Amino acid sequence: MMFNSLNFLIFYIIVFSVSWALRRHGAVRILFLLAASLFFYMSWNWKYLGLILFTATLNFITGIGIDNAGNARLKKIWLVIGVAGSLAVLAVFKYYDFFVTSIIDAFSVFGMRPNIHTLRLLLPVGISFYTFHCLSYTIDIYRGEFKPVRNIFTFMLFVSFFPQLVAGPIVRGRELLPQLMEPVVYDDERTLTGFLLIFKGLFKKIVIADVLAMTFVDRVFASPHHFAGPEMLLAIYGYAIQIYCDFSGYSDIAIGVAKTLGYELPLNFNSPYLAEDMRDFWKRWHISLSTWLRDYLYIPLGGSRGGKLRTFRNLMITMLLGGLWHGAAMNYVIWGGYHGALLAVSHRADNLKKEFYARLNASLAKAIRIFITFNLVCFGWLIFRSPDMASFTTILRRLFTWPDHLVQPGGLFLAALALGFLTHFASRDLKARLQEKYLSSPAMLQGMSYTAALVVFAALSAHEVPFIYFQF
Repeated sequence: MMFNSLNFLIFYIIVFSVSWALRRHGAVRILFLLAASLFFYMSWNWKYLGLILFTATLNFITGIGIDNAGNARLKKIWLVIGVAGSLAVLAVFKYYDFFVTSIIDAFSVFGMRPNIHTLRLLLPVGISFYTFHCLSYTIDIYRGEFKPVRNIFTFMLFVSFFPQLVAGPIVRGRELLPQLMEPVVYDDERTLTGFLLIFKGLFKKIVIADVLAMTFVDRVFASPHHFAGPEMLLAIYGYAIQIYCDFSGYSDIAIGVAKTLGYELPLNFNSPYLAEDMRDFWKRWHISLSTWLRDYLYIPLGGSRGGKLRTFRNLMITMLLGGLWHGAAMNYVIWGGYHGALLAVSHRADNLKKEFYARLNASLAKAIRIFITFNLVCFGWLIFRSPDMASFTTILRRLFTWPDHLVQPGGLFLAALALGFLTHFASRDLKARLQEKYLSSPAMLQGMSYTAALVVFAALSAHEVPFIYFQF
């Protein structure tokens, strides 16, 4: 059941109506939202319902175990049980076949073939996200930053809450659980803002991301040898806008849906292509993941303490594992390593950059930094999007060729690309003013505009295109 489907629209209307009808019955409302969330998850594949219930139950028990433990040693034992159990499920269902295949390939170089069999398991939807929800909850309790929840149904809802279940944002217990334990109060302004976020997300997904993919980007990456430099560059820029609109569109819908139900989810994107260096980019892109990696991996490894070599090591480990989090494939690992190296260079070259940009006009210097960062990110997307490393090298070679005649990407692609750039690079103040003006417009005008938008969305989404991050 995808956000951009008629089934979800019907599901959402029912959940919205019933949940607010139950607003004075807190425990019943929690049970209803939990049932709705589990139904939403089962609509993907009911066979894997047991996995999310097991992971949630394990961390619910370990959280209480840590809190009740009488000494540091027992607390650590409970922590190890929760973390190891959660990661074991993730490792088996997402990474086992990848590591087995990698071992077999490594031995085949020496003419050997170990007798190890792959499991060929279907990847459970949202497993990376709900595993990280549970891990942060358990670790925060161990650190003394959060007290465990004693109601298992409330905790189950935190783990499986349907708006952010499949592709985030990655929500921590201290962000959502206190809201679930408090009575909800209906607020017109919050609800209208939520509706606007939902439609903004659908617009990004259907009108921009899907059009870019279907009209040109997918075609180029599927057969890169048929295209030359200018076309490849257009496709790479098109994919940069596509993945941003696709993923931030999902986040907008998730945050908007949660808002209309009375709950606040954290911001996940903040105009990432306006970043002025790679550290700035990761403060703006998939914020809930980058901060999770920072707080639960990079800082515990030592962060930037201990000298330049250790900082470089910590950055590389963090980003390599961040790449692997995205998918069990070598291109994601290389993509993570690429970003780790860029972050290390960004740390190392701070003084040199300051000296260089100090000689330039401030606005020009900012524009150059944004341009360089955006193109470095786009090169990373080339690694990320390539189906295999052979395709990556083909695309890289074709980037430096000139065609006898240009393959026309089509007016629809160019319009979607221009719209994507305009909506992303428009100033924050302009966006805020437009939103405020729209929300203060007459209710009839808003209703008519939403109806027109739904008609456009239905016309453009004859074939439902899954969100890119569903595969992670």
